[in-house]
Amino acid sequence: MPAAELRPLGSRDLEVLESWFGASPIEHCYLKSQLERTGSQGFLALGRPMRAGALVRPGRLLVPFGVTAEGGALGVALRELKPDLRYVVGRSDLVDALWAVMAPVYPQPEWIRANTLYELTADSMPPDPSPPAGRLRLPVAADLQWLVLASAVMDREDRGVDPLEEDPVGLERYVHWLITEKLVYLWDEEGRPLFKAQAACVNDLGALIEGVFTMPDSRGRGVAASAMRALARELLRRTSRLGLYVNRENTAAVRLYESVGYRPVGEYRSILFHVPSP
Repeated sequence: MPAAELRPLGSRDLEVLESWFGASPIEHCYLKSQLERTGSQGFLALGRPMRAGALVRPGRLLVPFGVTAEGGALGVALRELKPDLRYVVGRSDLVDALWAVMAPVYPQPEWIRANTLYELTADSMPPDPSPPAGRLRLPVAADLQWLVLASAVMDREDRGVDPLEEDPVGLERYVHWLITEKLVYLWDEEGRPLFKAQAACVNDLGALIEGVFTMPDSRGRGVAASAMRALARELLRRTSRLGLYVNRENTAAVRLYESVGYRPVGEYRSILFHVPSP
């Protein structure tokens, strides 16, 4: 398969992207947030007119987008470019097609996961049960260390790796940025934080939720459900729909999100690469 052309986005490509955004808003929420934050930096287009493309953040992230049939051609072009990768996420059809071509030139991933994209709108939320015992709030500076610890525990449970050993400075810097940007929320009871979640993006297409975590000693008593309902009400004041990715094997998370009103809308694939400690 000959290498296809990858090039920076042009004005006509942005028009194509906008049409894709409108056809599947929650799928493209993150991509639009990156366009709004940094412009077209890191976006690459395949073909003229654009048929597919990718957001490439070297050393961090690859997000493919576009027409499913172009996944193989996109993989060939990206293989020639061979960006340094930490994480790949996108529709399973696109990721599977491009990864089949790219895999031979990359190290073995830490994991490849099947995820489902879930969506929530105000209409899909069931009535609230009895009033919750806690409250949702934005964190303050005094919550920084709790959030760092919660993020580290979440990563240890998910990946078996401690980010406080890998990159403690980077983790604290990232959590501080989340607090400053008002993207992370806490649920507390009697002043004690029990739960956290954050918005990867919030715009007119929707809000994408990630980093959902309940402290181990607070699980099994409805904390996460109360917090997720409160978070949904808060974010749906700012946008029309919410989305989140769920590992298919995490049946407890699937039950939680479906109880709040989230419904599956697409199948996705994520690929994580191990980054050695410095």
